Amino acid sequence: MTITIEFEIEESILAELDGVAADIGVSREILITTAIKHALRFHRPKEFSAEDEVNTFRLWLAGNADVEGGSGIPDWDEDDARLN
Repeated sequence: MTITIEFEIEESILAELDGVAADIGVSREILITTAIKHALRFHRPKEFSAEDEVNTFRLWLAGNADVEGGSGIPDWDEDDARLN
């Protein structure tokens, strides 16, 4: 669902906005919408879920395999109680 809004903007800012939109090949609407979404994410970041944290940890471990001496994802025994 979309809602139409009206607002006043300085002519020089609008000209700059149109120039950037043309440079990157998007419409004015897309550029403004993207800028608003970016501002919202910056000022109201989403909370990380437990799944996000697990995936981040897995990526971090996988990244270790690229470093000399890195162990990658550990192969722990079932009896090993390495829980956080």
